[in-house]
Parts: sequence; structure tokens; C-alpha cells
Amino acid sequence: MGSIAFICTNSIFMLLLSLFFFIENFKSPFLIDYSIGSWFSTELINIEYGIKIDQLTSSMLVVITTISLFAQIYSVEYMYFDPHKPRFFSYLAMFTFFMLILVCSNNLFLMFVG
Repeated sequence: MGSIAFICTNSIFMLLLSLFFFIENFKSPFLIDYSIGSWFSTELINIEYGIKIDQLTSSMLVVITTISLFAQIYSVEYMYFDPHKPRFFSYLAMFTFFMLILVCSNNLFLMFVG
């Protein structure tokens, strides 16, 4: 039960963080384009990984984290007697993580990973 509480708590934190980005971005529009590093670099191509947050991204972050949190809260009771609860919630958390990567990606390669 501890892993489920941890995952739900992280989802609440992500919802609050996405609401913060949403509110701040619509008060004064800004663009966060942060490059973390380079995955692959040659003379012809440079593939970096990073995030990009603008108004559309911040609104989609709110939608994704809200629906994910509601699905996790619903699943706590629904999967109560299932012996594989930790695996199910791990898959649900990974799905949410990769959806967030898909929305926040700043290039097509990272979008493909998400």
C-alpha cells in the first residue's frame, strides 16, 4: 500500500506543479525551452533532449495530470483485492510519465520516445 500512496502523492504534486505552470503562463506568457544535454551528435545531426513549456503545453499538462490522478484514485478501490496492484500502479505511473514526456518534448526524437 505504500507504493500506491507514493504514486498518488506524486500525481498530486505533478498536478499542483502543472497548475502552477498553467496559471503563471497565462498571467504573463513565457516559453521555457531547456536543453538538458546531447544524445547523439555528428557533423550532420545533433539530437538533444530537453523540455519545452509554452501555453499549449501547460494546458495539456493540467489535462494529463488531472485525468491520471482521477484514474489512480479510482483504481485504488477497484484494484483493492488484486494481488498485482504494485505492478499495475507502476505501469500507470510510467504511462503518465511518458505522456508528460510526449507533451513536453522539444524535438521529434524525444516525442517518439514519449
